[in-house]
Amino acid sequence: MSIAGEYSRLKAQVGWVMYDFANTIFSMNIVTYFFSPWIIEDLNTKDIFFSISYSASMLLVAVTLPALGRKADLGNTRLRDLRTFTYLCVAATVLLSLFALLNLPPLATVVAALVCFAAANYFYEGGLTFYNALISDVSTPATIGKISGIGTGIGYAGSITGLLLVSPLVGLNMIDGLSGRVYTFLPTALLFLVFALPCLYWVREQPRLNVAPVRRESFGQSLKKALQDTREYPGLLRYMVGNFLVIDAVNTVIIFMGVYSSTVIGFEEGDKLVLFISSTTFALFGSIFYGYLTDKIKSKPSMLISVVGWSVALCAATVASERAYFYVIGAFFGVFLGAVWTASRPLLNTLVPEEKLGQFYGIYSLCSKAAATIGPLIWGVVALVGEKDMPLGKITLDTLSQLGFAISDRLAATIHYRLALAAQIVALVAGFIVLLKVPNRKEYIIK
Repeated sequence: MSIAGEYSRLKAQVGWVMYDFANTIFSMNIVTYFFSPWIIEDLNTKDIFFSISYSASMLLVAVTLPALGRKADLGNTRLRDLRTFTYLCVAATVLLSLFALLNLPPLATVVAALVCFAAANYFYEGGLTFYNALISDVSTPATIGKISGIGTGIGYAGSITGLLLVSPLVGLNMIDGLSGRVYTFLPTALLFLVFALPCLYWVREQPRLNVAPVRRESFGQSLKKALQDTREYPGLLRYMVGNFLVIDAVNTVIIFMGVYSSTVIGFEEGDKLVLFISSTTFALFGSIFYGYLTDKIKSKPSMLISVVGWSVALCAATVASERAYFYVIGAFFGVFLGAVWTASRPLLNTLVPEEKLGQFYGIYSLCSKAAATIGPLIWGVVALVGEKDMPLGKITLDTLSQLGFAISDRLAATIHYRLALAAQIVALVAGFIVLLKVPNRKEYIIK
Protein backbone atom coordinates (compact mmCIF):
# COMPACT_ATOMS: atom_id res chain seq x y z
CA MET A 1 0.00 0.00 0.00
CA SER A 2 1.26 3.50 -0.85
CA ILE A 3 2.08 6.08 1.80
CA ALA A 4 -1.05 8.02 0.83
CA GLY A 5 -3.19 4.88 1.08
CA GLU A 6 -1.69 3.95 4.45
CA TYR A 7 -2.32 7.48 5.76
CA SER A 8 -5.93 7.33 4.53
CA ARG A 9 -6.52 3.99 6.28
CA LEU A 10 -4.92 5.22 9.50
CA LYS A 11 -7.04 8.38 9.43
CA ALA A 12 -10.17 6.27 8.92
CA GLN A 13 -9.22 4.04 11.86
CA VAL A 14 -8.63 7.05 14.12
CA GLY A 15 -11.97 8.48 13.03
CA TRP A 16 -13.78 5.21 13.70
CA VAL A 17 -12.44 4.78 17.24
CA MET A 18 -13.17 8.46 17.99
CA TYR A 19 -16.85 7.74 17.49
CA ASP A 20 -16.67 5.33 20.43
CA PHE A 21 -15.16 8.19 22.44
CA ALA A 22 -17.97 10.51 21.31
CA ASN A 23 -20.99 8.28 21.82
CA THR A 24 -19.98 7.22 25.34
CA ILE A 25 -20.00 10.90 26.35
CA PHE A 26 -23.68 10.97 25.42
CA SER A 27 -24.36 7.59 27.03
CA MET A 28 -22.69 8.48 30.33
CA ASN A 29 -23.93 12.06 30.68
CA ILE A 30 -27.48 11.77 29.34
CA VAL A 31 -28.57 8.13 29.62
CA THR A 32 -26.80 7.28 32.88
CA TYR A 33 -25.67 10.17 35.04
CA PHE A 34 -27.55 13.48 34.72
CA PHE A 35 -30.90 13.13 32.94
CA SER A 36 -32.63 10.50 35.07
CA PRO A 37 -31.77 12.17 38.43
CA TRP A 38 -32.95 15.50 37.00
CA ILE A 39 -36.27 14.18 35.71
CA ILE A 40 -36.98 11.95 38.74
CA GLU A 41 -35.48 13.83 41.70
CA ASP A 42 -35.39 17.49 40.64
CA LEU A 43 -38.75 17.49 38.80
CA ASN A 44 -40.34 14.98 41.21
CA THR A 45 -41.42 12.63 38.42
CA LYS A 46 -42.38 9.01 39.08
CA ASP A 47 -39.73 6.50 37.99
CA ILE A 48 -42.26 4.72 35.80
CA PHE A 49 -42.50 7.65 33.38
CA PHE A 50 -38.76 7.68 32.81
CA SER A 51 -38.85 3.89 32.39
CA ILE A 52 -41.63 4.15 29.80
CA SER A 53 -39.67 6.75 27.82
CA TYR A 54 -36.47 4.70 27.91
CA SER A 55 -38.15 1.37 27.19
CA ALA A 56 -40.17 2.79 24.30
CA SER A 57 -37.02 4.06 22.59
CA MET A 58 -35.27 0.71 23.11
CA LEU A 59 -38.28 -1.22 21.80
CA LEU A 60 -38.34 0.98 18.70
CA VAL A 61 -34.63 0.28 18.14
CA ALA A 62 -35.22 -3.46 18.47
CA VAL A 63 -38.11 -3.42 15.99
CA THR A 64 -36.70 -1.08 13.34
CA LEU A 65 -32.93 -1.57 13.19
CA PRO A 66 -32.79 -5.07 11.61
CA ALA A 67 -34.77 -3.75 8.64
CA LEU A 68 -32.91 -0.42 8.49
CA GLY A 69 -29.58 -2.27 8.68
CA ARG A 70 -30.64 -4.46 5.77
CA LYS A 71 -31.63 -1.42 3.71
CA ALA A 72 -28.24 0.18 4.48
CA ASP A 73 -26.49 -2.98 3.23
CA LEU A 74 -28.48 -3.06 0.00
CA GLY A 75 -28.03 0.64 -0.67
CA ASN A 76 -24.42 1.10 0.52
CA THR A 77 -25.64 3.77 2.94
CA ARG A 78 -24.16 2.74 6.30
CA LEU A 79 -22.05 5.89 6.60
CA ARG A 80 -24.84 8.16 5.38
CA ASP A 81 -27.27 6.62 7.86
CA LEU A 82 -24.73 6.95 10.69
CA ARG A 83 -24.43 10.65 9.90
CA THR A 84 -28.22 11.06 9.86
CA PHE A 85 -28.74 9.26 13.17
CA THR A 86 -25.90 11.16 14.83
CA TYR A 87 -27.17 14.56 13.73
CA LEU A 88 -30.71 13.71 14.83
CA CYS A 89 -29.45 12.52 18.23
CA VAL A 90 -27.56 15.77 18.69
CA ALA A 91 -30.60 17.81 17.57
CA ALA A 92 -32.91 15.98 20.00
CA THR A 93 -30.43 16.56 22.84
CA VAL A 94 -30.22 20.28 21.99
CA LEU A 95 -34.03 20.45 22.08
CA LEU A 96 -33.97 18.66 25.43
CA SER A 97 -31.61 21.32 26.73
CA LEU A 98 -33.77 24.15 25.42
CA PHE A 99 -36.96 22.79 26.98
CA ALA A 100 -35.11 22.32 30.27
CA LEU A 101 -33.78 25.88 30.24
CA LEU A 102 -37.09 27.53 29.25
CA ASN A 103 -38.43 26.84 32.76
CA LEU A 104 -41.91 25.93 31.48
CA PRO A 105 -44.66 24.64 33.78
CA PRO A 106 -43.50 21.36 35.37
CA LEU A 107 -45.86 19.07 33.42
CA ALA A 108 -44.93 20.62 30.07
CA THR A 109 -41.23 20.37 30.91
CA VAL A 110 -41.52 16.72 31.90
CA VAL A 111 -43.48 15.70 28.80
CA ALA A 112 -41.23 17.60 26.40
CA ALA A 113 -38.06 16.35 28.09
CA LEU A 114 -39.14 12.69 28.05
CA VAL A 115 -40.11 12.88 24.37
CA CYS A 116 -36.78 14.50 23.47
CA PHE A 117 -34.88 11.98 25.57
CA ALA A 118 -36.66 9.04 23.91
CA ALA A 119 -35.85 10.45 20.47
CA ALA A 120 -32.21 11.15 21.35
CA ASN A 121 -31.74 7.67 22.83
CA TYR A 122 -33.35 6.03 19.79
CA PHE A 123 -31.01 7.79 17.37
CA TYR A 124 -28.01 7.14 19.61
CA GLU A 125 -28.72 3.41 19.92
CA GLY A 126 -29.77 3.10 16.29
CA GLY A 127 -26.61 4.78 15.05
CA LEU A 128 -24.50 2.10 16.74
CA THR A 129 -25.83 -0.47 14.25
CA PHE A 130 -24.32 1.40 11.29
CA TYR A 131 -21.19 2.30 13.26
CA ASN A 132 -20.47 -1.30 14.23
CA ALA A 133 -20.99 -2.46 10.64
CA LEU A 134 -18.39 0.07 9.42
CA ILE A 135 -15.62 -1.73 11.33
CA SER A 136 -15.03 -3.86 8.24
CA ASP A 137 -14.22 -0.68 6.28
CA VAL A 138 -11.40 0.33 8.62
CA SER A 139 -9.87 -3.07 9.44
CA THR A 140 -8.83 -6.40 8.01
CA PRO A 141 -9.41 -9.90 9.44
CA ALA A 142 -5.90 -9.65 10.92
CA THR A 143 -6.54 -6.32 12.69
CA ILE A 144 -10.27 -6.29 13.49
CA GLY A 145 -9.72 -7.36 17.12
CA LYS A 146 -7.15 -4.63 17.70
CA ILE A 147 -9.38 -1.94 16.17
CA SER A 148 -12.42 -3.16 18.12
CA GLY A 149 -10.41 -3.22 21.36
CA ILE A 150 -8.97 0.26 20.88
CA GLY A 151 -12.45 1.58 20.09
CA THR A 152 -13.93 0.00 23.21
CA GLY A 153 -11.06 1.28 25.37
CA ILE A 154 -11.27 4.79 23.94
CA GLY A 155 -15.00 4.64 24.66
CA TYR A 156 -14.33 4.15 28.36
CA ALA A 157 -11.95 7.10 28.24
CA GLY A 158 -14.76 9.11 26.65
CA SER A 159 -17.18 8.30 29.45
CA ILE A 160 -14.72 9.53 32.08
CA THR A 161 -13.72 12.60 30.06
CA GLY A 162 -17.29 13.63 29.33
CA LEU A 163 -18.25 13.30 32.98
CA LEU A 164 -15.27 15.32 34.18
CA LEU A 165 -15.80 18.09 31.59
CA VAL A 166 -19.45 18.81 32.39
CA SER A 167 -19.66 17.92 36.10
CA PRO A 168 -18.45 21.41 37.22
CA LEU A 169 -21.52 22.91 35.49
CA VAL A 170 -23.83 21.21 38.00
CA GLY A 171 -22.73 23.72 40.61
CA LEU A 172 -23.88 26.72 38.55
CA ASN A 173 -26.95 28.74 39.53
CA MET A 174 -27.53 30.99 36.51
CA ILE A 175 -31.36 30.74 36.41
CA ASP A 176 -33.44 30.77 39.57
CA GLY A 177 -35.39 27.59 40.17
CA LEU A 178 -33.37 25.41 37.80
CA SER A 179 -31.26 22.47 38.84
CA GLY A 180 -27.62 22.68 37.84
CA ARG A 181 -27.98 19.34 36.03
CA VAL A 182 -29.78 21.05 33.12
CA TYR A 183 -26.58 22.92 32.22
CA THR A 184 -24.90 19.63 31.28
CA PHE A 185 -27.26 18.73 28.43
CA LEU A 186 -26.19 21.24 25.76
CA PRO A 187 -22.41 20.80 26.32
CA THR A 188 -22.92 17.04 26.08
CA ALA A 189 -24.64 17.40 22.71
CA LEU A 190 -21.81 19.60 21.42
CA LEU A 191 -19.09 17.26 22.72
CA PHE A 192 -20.80 14.29 21.06
CA LEU A 193 -20.98 16.16 17.75
CA VAL A 194 -17.40 17.47 17.81
CA PHE A 195 -15.80 14.12 18.63
CA ALA A 196 -18.05 12.25 16.18
CA LEU A 197 -17.07 14.40 13.18
CA PRO A 198 -13.77 12.57 12.45
CA CYS A 199 -15.66 9.32 11.99
CA LEU A 200 -18.40 10.90 9.92
CA TYR A 201 -15.94 12.47 7.46
CA TRP A 202 -12.70 10.45 7.65
CA VAL A 203 -14.20 6.99 7.28
CA ARG A 204 -14.90 5.95 3.70
CA GLU A 205 -17.48 3.25 3.08
CA GLN A 206 -15.90 0.80 0.66
CA PRO A 207 -17.83 -0.57 -2.35
CA ARG A 208 -19.02 -4.06 -1.46
CA LEU A 209 -19.07 -7.09 -3.72
CA ASN A 210 -21.92 -9.60 -3.87
CA VAL A 211 -24.55 -7.03 -2.91
CA ALA A 212 -27.93 -7.99 -4.34
CA PRO A 213 -29.54 -5.47 -6.70
CA VAL A 214 -31.49 -2.89 -4.75
CA ARG A 215 -35.19 -3.62 -4.89
CA ARG A 216 -38.13 -1.96 -3.27
CA GLU A 217 -39.15 -3.66 -0.03
CA SER A 218 -41.70 -2.64 2.52
CA PHE A 219 -40.49 -2.19 6.06
CA GLY A 220 -42.22 -5.40 7.08
CA GLN A 221 -40.60 -7.34 4.23
CA SER A 222 -37.16 -6.05 5.18
CA LEU A 223 -37.63 -7.02 8.83
CA LYS A 224 -38.94 -10.49 7.90
CA LYS A 225 -36.06 -11.12 5.47
CA ALA A 226 -33.47 -9.93 8.01
CA LEU A 227 -34.79 -12.37 10.62
CA GLN A 228 -35.07 -15.23 8.13
CA ASP A 229 -31.47 -14.77 7.03
CA THR A 230 -30.19 -15.72 10.50
CA ARG A 231 -30.84 -19.38 9.60
CA GLU A 232 -28.68 -19.27 6.47
CA TYR A 233 -25.31 -18.94 8.23
CA PRO A 234 -23.99 -21.77 10.44
CA GLY A 235 -23.41 -20.69 14.02
CA LEU A 236 -25.11 -17.31 13.66
CA LEU A 237 -28.25 -18.19 15.60
CA ARG A 238 -26.12 -19.83 18.33
CA TYR A 239 -24.01 -16.68 18.50
CA MET A 240 -27.09 -14.48 18.85
CA VAL A 241 -28.55 -16.67 21.62
CA GLY A 242 -25.22 -17.05 23.45
CA ASN A 243 -24.42 -13.37 23.15
CA PHE A 244 -27.92 -12.51 24.38
CA LEU A 245 -27.38 -14.59 27.54
CA VAL A 246 -23.97 -13.05 28.20
CA ILE A 247 -25.06 -9.45 27.52
CA ASP A 248 -28.20 -10.06 29.60
CA ALA A 249 -26.01 -10.83 32.62
CA VAL A 250 -23.44 -8.11 31.96
CA ASN A 251 -26.00 -5.32 31.45
CA THR A 252 -27.95 -6.37 34.53
CA VAL A 253 -24.84 -6.31 36.73
CA ILE A 254 -23.91 -2.86 35.39
CA ILE A 255 -27.38 -1.52 36.18
CA PHE A 256 -27.56 -2.87 39.73
CA MET A 257 -23.92 -2.77 40.83
CA GLY A 258 -24.39 0.65 42.38
CA VAL A 259 -27.20 -0.44 44.67
CA TYR A 260 -25.45 -3.78 45.36
CA SER A 261 -22.20 -2.09 46.39
CA SER A 262 -24.00 0.28 48.76
CA THR A 263 -26.57 -2.12 50.23
CA VAL A 264 -24.50 -5.31 50.49
CA ILE A 265 -20.93 -4.00 50.81
CA GLY A 266 -21.77 -0.70 52.54
CA PHE A 267 -20.17 1.71 50.04
CA GLU A 268 -20.80 5.44 50.43
CA GLU A 269 -21.15 7.74 47.40
CA GLY A 270 -17.44 8.56 47.46
CA ASP A 271 -16.58 4.85 47.54
CA LYS A 272 -18.83 4.19 44.54
CA LEU A 273 -17.18 6.99 42.55
CA VAL A 274 -13.74 5.50 43.24
CA LEU A 275 -15.07 2.06 42.26
CA PHE A 276 -16.52 3.47 39.02
CA ILE A 277 -13.37 5.29 37.98
CA SER A 278 -11.04 2.41 38.88
CA SER A 279 -13.14 -0.27 37.16
CA THR A 280 -13.57 1.92 34.09
CA THR A 281 -9.81 2.49 33.92
CA PHE A 282 -9.22 -1.27 34.03
CA ALA A 283 -11.90 -1.69 31.34
CA LEU A 284 -10.00 0.74 29.12
CA PHE A 285 -6.73 -1.18 29.32
CA GLY A 286 -8.51 -4.55 29.27
CA SER A 287 -10.24 -3.63 26.02
CA ILE A 288 -7.00 -2.75 24.27
CA PHE A 289 -5.23 -5.87 25.57
CA TYR A 290 -8.09 -8.14 24.50
CA GLY A 291 -8.15 -6.50 21.10
CA TYR A 292 -4.60 -7.69 20.45
CA LEU A 293 -5.38 -11.07 22.04
CA THR A 294 -8.42 -11.50 19.77
CA ASP A 295 -6.24 -11.04 16.69
CA LYS A 296 -3.77 -13.61 18.04
CA ILE A 297 -6.08 -16.41 19.18
CA LYS A 298 -9.28 -15.58 17.22
CA SER A 299 -12.44 -13.99 18.54
CA LYS A 300 -14.28 -17.09 19.81
CA PRO A 301 -11.61 -18.17 22.35
CA SER A 302 -11.25 -14.54 23.44
CA MET A 303 -15.02 -14.28 23.96
CA LEU A 304 -15.10 -17.53 25.97
CA ILE A 305 -12.20 -16.38 28.18
CA SER A 306 -14.05 -13.15 28.93
CA VAL A 307 -17.20 -15.08 29.91
CA VAL A 308 -15.17 -17.32 32.25
CA GLY A 309 -13.56 -14.23 33.76
CA TRP A 310 -16.94 -12.62 34.35
CA SER A 311 -18.27 -15.81 35.94
CA VAL A 312 -15.34 -16.01 38.37
CA ALA A 313 -15.67 -12.31 39.24
CA LEU A 314 -19.42 -12.71 39.88
CA CYS A 315 -18.80 -15.72 42.13
CA ALA A 316 -16.34 -13.62 44.14
CA ALA A 317 -18.74 -10.67 44.32
CA THR A 318 -21.57 -12.91 45.50
CA VAL A 319 -19.66 -14.00 48.62
CA ALA A 320 -17.61 -10.83 49.23
CA SER A 321 -18.26 -8.67 52.28
CA GLU A 322 -15.09 -6.59 52.70
CA ARG A 323 -14.69 -3.28 50.88
CA ALA A 324 -11.05 -3.88 49.97
CA TYR A 325 -11.92 -7.16 48.27
CA PHE A 326 -14.71 -5.50 46.33
CA TYR A 327 -12.34 -2.93 44.82
CA VAL A 328 -10.22 -5.82 43.53
CA ILE A 329 -13.31 -7.56 42.18
CA GLY A 330 -14.34 -4.29 40.51
CA ALA A 331 -11.00 -4.20 38.69
CA PHE A 332 -11.64 -7.72 37.34
CA PHE A 333 -15.15 -6.67 36.31
CA GLY A 334 -13.61 -3.81 34.35
CA VAL A 335 -11.02 -5.95 32.55
CA PHE A 336 -13.53 -8.56 31.44
CA LEU A 337 -16.23 -6.00 30.66
CA GLY A 338 -13.94 -4.49 28.06
CA ALA A 339 -13.14 -8.00 26.83
CA VAL A 340 -16.80 -8.90 26.19
CA TRP A 341 -17.49 -5.83 24.04
CA THR A 342 -14.15 -6.15 22.26
CA ALA A 343 -14.55 -9.80 21.23
CA SER A 344 -18.26 -9.79 20.37
CA ARG A 345 -17.96 -7.56 17.27
CA PRO A 346 -15.14 -9.50 15.57
CA LEU A 347 -16.90 -12.80 16.35
CA LEU A 348 -20.05 -11.66 14.53
CA ASN A 349 -17.94 -10.52 11.58
CA THR A 350 -16.54 -14.06 11.16
CA LEU A 351 -20.02 -15.56 10.85
CA VAL A 352 -21.65 -13.46 8.12
CA PRO A 353 -20.60 -11.92 4.80
CA GLU A 354 -19.39 -8.33 4.89
CA GLU A 355 -22.20 -7.13 2.63
CA LYS A 356 -24.81 -8.17 5.23
CA LEU A 357 -23.19 -6.78 8.36
CA GLY A 358 -25.70 -3.94 8.64
CA GLN A 359 -28.75 -6.16 8.93
CA PHE A 360 -27.04 -8.57 11.32
CA TYR A 361 -25.79 -5.77 13.54
CA GLY A 362 -29.43 -4.75 13.54
CA ILE A 363 -30.32 -8.23 14.87
CA TYR A 364 -27.43 -7.83 17.33
CA SER A 365 -29.06 -4.59 18.54
CA LEU A 366 -32.42 -6.34 18.84
CA CYS A 367 -30.88 -9.02 21.10
CA SER A 368 -29.01 -6.41 23.16
CA LYS A 369 -32.14 -4.34 23.74
CA ALA A 370 -34.16 -7.44 24.65
CA ALA A 371 -31.42 -8.35 27.14
CA ALA A 372 -31.59 -4.84 28.61
CA THR A 373 -35.29 -5.43 29.29
CA ILE A 374 -35.35 -9.06 30.45
CA GLY A 375 -32.23 -9.02 32.65
CA PRO A 376 -33.46 -6.41 35.15
CA LEU A 377 -36.82 -8.21 35.30
CA ILE A 378 -35.10 -11.49 36.27
CA TRP A 379 -33.03 -9.63 38.87
CA GLY A 380 -36.18 -8.09 40.33
CA VAL A 381 -38.04 -11.42 40.53
CA VAL A 382 -35.11 -13.24 42.17
CA ALA A 383 -34.55 -10.35 44.60
CA LEU A 384 -38.24 -10.45 45.50
CA VAL A 385 -38.54 -14.21 46.15
CA GLY A 386 -35.07 -14.28 47.72
CA GLU A 387 -35.83 -11.98 50.65
CA LYS A 388 -35.19 -13.57 54.02
CA ASP A 389 -38.90 -14.07 54.73
CA MET A 390 -39.64 -15.50 51.26
CA PRO A 391 -39.28 -19.19 50.25
CA LEU A 392 -36.03 -18.90 48.26
CA GLY A 393 -34.42 -16.74 50.94
CA LYS A 394 -35.47 -19.07 53.75
CA ILE A 395 -34.18 -22.15 51.92
CA THR A 396 -30.85 -20.46 51.17
CA LEU A 397 -30.31 -19.25 54.73
CA ASP A 398 -31.30 -22.63 56.18
CA THR A 399 -28.91 -24.41 53.82
CA LEU A 400 -26.03 -22.10 54.70
CA SER A 401 -26.73 -22.57 58.41
CA GLN A 402 -26.72 -26.38 58.05
CA LEU A 403 -23.39 -26.16 56.22
CA GLY A 404 -21.90 -24.39 59.22
CA PHE A 405 -21.91 -20.77 58.02
CA ALA A 406 -22.63 -18.05 60.58
CA ILE A 407 -25.76 -16.13 59.56
CA SER A 408 -25.31 -12.49 60.55
CA ASP A 409 -28.15 -9.96 60.53
CA ARG A 410 -26.50 -8.18 57.59
CA LEU A 411 -26.24 -11.39 55.57
CA ALA A 412 -29.88 -12.24 56.23
CA ALA A 413 -30.98 -8.71 55.28
CA THR A 414 -29.08 -8.74 51.97
CA ILE A 415 -29.38 -12.39 50.94
CA HIS A 416 -31.89 -11.45 48.19
CA TYR A 417 -29.30 -9.24 46.48
CA ARG A 418 -26.66 -11.96 46.64
CA LEU A 419 -29.12 -14.44 45.11
CA ALA A 420 -30.03 -11.97 42.36
CA LEU A 421 -26.34 -11.55 41.54
CA ALA A 422 -25.82 -15.32 41.60
CA ALA A 423 -28.66 -15.72 39.08
CA GLN A 424 -26.53 -13.84 36.56
CA ILE A 425 -23.87 -16.56 36.83
CA VAL A 426 -26.46 -19.03 35.54
CA ALA A 427 -27.01 -16.85 32.46
CA LEU A 428 -23.25 -16.59 31.88
CA VAL A 429 -22.75 -20.36 32.14
CA ALA A 430 -25.65 -20.97 29.75
CA GLY A 431 -24.18 -18.42 27.32
CA PHE A 432 -20.76 -20.10 27.54
CA ILE A 433 -22.27 -23.50 26.71
CA VAL A 434 -24.17 -22.11 23.70
CA LEU A 435 -21.11 -20.24 22.38
CA LEU A 436 -18.95 -23.39 22.55
CA LYS A 437 -20.48 -24.65 19.29
CA VAL A 438 -20.08 -21.38 17.38
CA PRO A 439 -17.53 -21.82 14.53
CA ASN A 440 -14.00 -20.71 15.41
CA ARG A 441 -12.73 -18.68 12.44
CA LYS A 442 -10.37 -15.86 11.65
CA GLU A 443 -12.74 -14.46 9.03
CA TYR A 444 -15.94 -15.28 7.18
CA ILE A 445 -15.50 -18.10 4.68
CA ILE A 446 -17.46 -17.56 1.46
CA LYS A 447 -19.62 -20.57 0.75
